Amino acid sequence: MVQKELPKKAENEMLAQVPAKIGFLNSIHAEFLHVGYERVGSVTKGEIGAAYGPITLGLGAGAEKLEYYDPLFFITPRIELRGIAGDFELYAVGSVP
Repeated sequence: MVQKELPKKAENEMLAQVPAKIGFLNSIHAEFLHVGYERVGSVTKGEIGAAYGPITLGLGAGAEKLEYYDPLFFITPRIELRGIAGDFELYAVGSVP
């Protein structure tokens, strides 16, 4: 049986991209993300957050589009804690879609 050869992808074509972050007022940021996988689906998300000291609060929303299902929309609150206690650096993130 002869196997079918798949076409090669261009080198500059990326399946996933690093989130784009925009920061302003030294404490408020916005993050936008789009990740797609061939024959699986894609996720598109946007988040806005504000930092005060070691605590960052954020609220995100987006859509997940899988190949064989209708799009799923979600809203995601998020809390992040960063700090230094003596010789240790603390980091914790909680998020619920």
